[in-house]
Amino acid sequence: MAKKRKSIKKLPKQLMSKKILSFIFDDFSLFGSLPFYLFITLFSFFIGNKVLFSRLAYSLLLSIIVVIAIKKFHYKERPQKEEFNIFMEKMIASSFPSSHSVMITILTLLLSISYPSLWVIIIFSIISLLVYIQRYVTKKHYAIDIIGGILIAIAEVIFVVRVL
Repeated sequence: MAKKRKSIKKLPKQLMSKKILSFIFDDFSLFGSLPFYLFITLFSFFIGNKVLFSRLAYSLLLSIIVVIAIKKFHYKERPQKEEFNIFMEKMIASSFPSSHSVMITILTLLLSISYPSLWVIIIFSIISLLVYIQRYVTKKHYAIDIIGGILIAIAEVIFVVRVL
């Protein structure tokens, strides 16, 4: 009888910790989202950093073209399958590459180049890592999708920095 009481008492704590962990991880997805990317891009414009603004803007356009082209010709289901009916839903439902990984990696690299402070590099590297973990833990992407997104972002940043 005593064992039943202990297992009943442990159950809510276990559920609560999973809910809290899920809540925390879901919030980190925001940092790899398009609205956050656009916010940072516009913020860089308003503070007068025209070089960062143009690099972020061109990287965004390039990312949209590259990611949509890959997802159009190489559809890959997510770990948790999503249904789709139209073209844009199919692009969103496709797992490879992770657009959140592309966006946060571009932000991290370009901000680190523009503001080469140790704090900027550490903070955005940690945020990037948390976004990658969140996308994997919540079963939005496989590890290869995240790695692919990171590699695409690195290639785009190298291209944009050399061109601009």
